Parts: sequence; structure tokens; C-alpha cells
Amino acid sequence: MKITPACAKKGNDKRANKVIQRINELIAASSLFDILMIPNARLHPLKQNRKGQLAINIDHPYRMILEPANGDIQNYKTITKVIIIEFVDYH
Repeated sequence: MKITPACAKKGNDKRANKVIQRINELIAASSLFDILMIPNARLHPLKQNRKGQLAINIDHPYRMILEPANGDIQNYKTITKVIIIEFVDYH
């Protein structure tokens, strides 16, 4: 199956490749702790109206927004499933 993120249709192949890379990293990870160990991913919890969600860098300023589908958001080793909410520039 070929995955073509919407950003690729806008002519941003670099961003599209990074989206695919991040998705593949999530698939390969045994938990979100593995993603935390990828320095460029910059996995971090969000605040205020996005409390309970996490963000991963795509390319500045775009982020992949995730919600844990299981586990404890305070312990990334317990999160083995996530829901990708959106790709967004929330800055």
C-alpha cells in the first residue's frame, strides 16, 4: 500500500516523507518510550485545551498530535497504542 499524506499534494515532499518516517517509527516502537529516545522527534505532552495529548515534531513548525489509546500518559513505557489526531502548526 502506498501512503500519500495530504501535505504531499501541496508540493511538500520533504514534509510528506517526514510524516511517513514518523508513522513508521510509531509502528516499529514497542511503546512511546522508544519515540522519546529519538531526539529529532521531540515527543512532549501538550497543555491547556490539548491536555492529554502529545506532540511529535514533523518539520518546523508542524507537529503530529497523538492521544494515548492505552497506558498512563505519565509513563510512556505503558503506552503501546496511540491515535493520530492531526498534523498541525499550532504555534
